Amino acid sequence: GEPPPPRRLAWSTAIFAGATGLSRVIGLAREIVARNYFGVRGPINAFEIAFLIPNTVRALVADAALSSAFVPVFSELLEKGERARAWRVASSLFWLMLLGLGGLTALFILIAPWVMELFGYGPNHYGVLASGLARILFPLVLILGLTGIVVGILNSYDRFGAFAIAPLFWNLTIIVCLVAIVPSLEGQDRIYAYAIGVLAGTVVQLGIVVFDLRTTPFKFAWSFEWRDRDVRRVLLLMLPVTISRWIQCWKSCQCSK
Repeated sequence: GEPPPPRRLAWSTAIFAGATGLSRVIGLAREIVARNYFGVRGPINAFEIAFLIPNTVRALVADAALSSAFVPVFSELLEKGERARAWRVASSLFWLMLLGLGGLTALFILIAPWVMELFGYGPNHYGVLASGLARILFPLVLILGLTGIVVGILNSYDRFGAFAIAPLFWNLTIIVCLVAIVPSLEGQDRIYAYAIGVLAGTVVQLGIVVFDLRTTPFKFAWSFEWRDRDVRRVLLLMLPVTISRWIQCWKSCQCSK
């Protein structure tokens, strides 16, 4: 039969702690491999800036803001016994993220050269390289937005294992891509292997959490009820967290000047 809640909680905690510790070790190995290939100056700096932009946007709209707003609403509907409605709300938010963040990603891919110029990467300073890397990396925002919805569903059903092991496979995927792709590239183009690895690792993360949905009663609904009151509740709850993150980000930029 099903283990009692205390035992299940202890087991989940042990898995989460073990996976997190192992992921940190593999993350360190990833950094060592990357530094061995790219050093600490040159093209790697263009990569870091190109990675900073989608990572910042992800933190603002596809991370704490989304999870802190979505999970309470979804869990509340489940507790009320409104499972079908909860599934429709989650599915609608999934489509909303797909369309909204997909559009934002497409826009950024178009304007990437101008954005990178704002960071000092114009045509004469790794500009083409930085723009190319940013175009590969910005889809992370879309993928992580969708991942946030799926992780929120899993958390509402007390499923934490997939979320715990996903970063481990993210790091492993990057290492595999570096080892497999770098030798086939030349010069500064070798840094593209890192961007491809990060993108591939993020897709793997999404695949892991989506695969774990099979262990829950959740059923995806092919409906897009973006005017639903609970969908709007989630978006309104996201607003203060997003604004707070923007303020923190702005203060950080001011302090670094």
